[in-house]
Amino acid sequence: MRDMKRVLMFCLRDWLNPQAGAVEQYVHEVFSRIVGRGHYVAWVSHCYGGWFGRGKKSPRLETVDSIQMARLGMRHSYRAMMKFFIERLKEKGKLAGTFDVVVDCVNGRPLRAVKTADIPVLPIVFGLARRTRPTAGTLPGPVVAATNCAKRQLQRSGVPKRCIIHAPYGVDPVPCTPSREHAERPRFVAVDKRPRTLLSVVARTKKMGMDLELDLLAPARSPRAASAPGDSGSSREERLQRYREAWFGYCGLGCESEALAMGACGLPVVCPATEAGGEFIEAGETGLLFEPGDAAGLMDHLRRLAEDEVLRARLGSEARRRTQTATWDRTASLVLGAIENL
Repeated sequence: MRDMKRVLMFCLRDWLNPQAGAVEQYVHEVFSRIVGRGHYVAWVSHCYGGWFGRGKKSPRLETVDSIQMARLGMRHSYRAMMKFFIERLKEKGKLAGTFDVVVDCVNGRPLRAVKTADIPVLPIVFGLARRTRPTAGTLPGPVVAATNCAKRQLQRSGVPKRCIIHAPYGVDPVPCTPSREHAERPRFVAVDKRPRTLLSVVARTKKMGMDLELDLLAPARSPRAASAPGDSGSSREERLQRYREAWFGYCGLGCESEALAMGACGLPVVCPATEAGGEFIEAGETGLLFEPGDAAGLMDHLRRLAEDEVLRARLGSEARRRTQTATWDRTASLVLGAIENL
């Protein structure tokens, strides 16, 4: 039986924060599974809410999904608070005495404070700011790259290829099963933070006589986020059911990771040709990409998928096939393997 690992993890936000996004979703999906395998995880982030009437103040300490949550300071003081926190733990002998490894979730710049830790450090990199070299002083230990883009950035910053572990975003394929029954009329489901361009394009298709129905969903929000205008208010299960009923999907800027769940439901996906879009969609294989802001290109892709059943079936089948191995369980195993081999 493997020994229990005690993990001290630093991530700017936690997944319950109303501003949480794809990074926090990744960290929660991975480490809730690691905890489920008998390990201990303490997640340190900044506080939220309670200022200027912006929602209920977050608890300083709580346990959610068997993860110990600790929130210190406000967002702008996060790095300073983490430096103070690590120094105090070291002074009292509680860092090495309580934990086996520090995990630094990097989306921009790594925490300088973790360089002084007297236990191994594992960076999980989502993206690097320019001229940033992660965890200087801790290499040549392993570094986890959550995306292909992060992997390339790490290599450009001088991290040896042999030290990089690519643990990509995943999906839970069990609830994401395709449906044999789809909407009778052409319908596509869209997840978009700023759907102005999409709505304009759909309006133009109707003027051109295309019978295309849009099912617009707001991005999935934190369980503690207040309702926002346009929110569907639907549960995850209801969202997946709407995916299953659609003919194809669309993911707007900042929502590209949702393409994995759509693909697992057997949907081809239209997405902007950004770095994130290329991360989750392979053009011509699992979906179609268009240049951001190119309304004509977007309209053409919507038309093609609405009218071409063979194209829809080919892209959707390949998207479904690829998600069968791109699971959160596999990603958690890769991250846990890196932790155990430090």
